Amino acid sequence: MILDSINTAIYNRLKADTGAGGLYASGAWNIISGAYTIFGTPNAIIYPYLLWNTRLDQDHSLTADEWNASVTFTVFDQVQDYTSSANWAGRVAAVLTRLHGDAVLQAGRIPTYGFHRHLLVLPTNGYTAKASNCFVRTYDSGMTDDHAVTGTMTMTFRVSALASNP
Repeated sequence: MILDSINTAIYNRLKADTGAGGLYASGAWNIISGAYTIFGTPNAIIYPYLLWNTRLDQDHSLTADEWNASVTFTVFDQVQDYTSSANWAGRVAAVLTRLHGDAVLQAGRIPTYGFHRHLLVLPTNGYTAKASNCFVRTYDSGMTDDHAVTGTMTMTFRVSALASNP
């Protein structure tokens, strides 16, 4: 299914953030303990961690399967680990910054890391689908309870699988 290809592309992009301060620097998760889809979360979780979910809304034509995709990234962190309010900026906000990326600082607005303006490259899939550029749409922060704080970012893009002989 196309959802697996989308999740693989997202995971690959997360692991490509290997620069200084990146999410996956030096071949290991750096400012998070791991990144998971809702289908791949391990039993034991160490804070802070990243979880994402994907929503596909159909927008099909007669010759193509097409979807408007929304991906919501949520960074979870444990408040008990905080010694000051600066911890949120150094942990949760730092992850959101890496997810957003550096497109606005680059020539041609092509990010070297992150998702905003990134052309999501889908791996080989049965649909021969292609994705469009990602655009960050929303940010949110909050507390899930008196132990955990979250930061959330939503991005959107379009996925199209055109028929080979329309």
